Amino acid sequence: MLKDILRIAKKNGIVLSDNKFIYQNKEIGFSDFIFYVNKNKFKTGIEGAIINSKQILFNVDKISLEIMLKNVK
Repeated sequence: MLKDILRIAKKNGIVLSDNKFIYQNKEIGFSDFIFYVNKNKFKTGIEGAIINSKQILFNVDKISLEIMLKNVK
């Protein structure tokens, strides 16, 4: 599954570098990104979760991100 996440992320312009995912000069930690995708893949599939992450994860500040990831069910 990790290979699928990495492949789909790269296809959508999200690159893994130095244990961080980078999209449009914004970065998010590896574990935060994987956690988000794993929690949301059942709703929208892996690709849908990755596409949504571009709008959600890469456009929030760190404090909001921590709160959001804690509240994901």
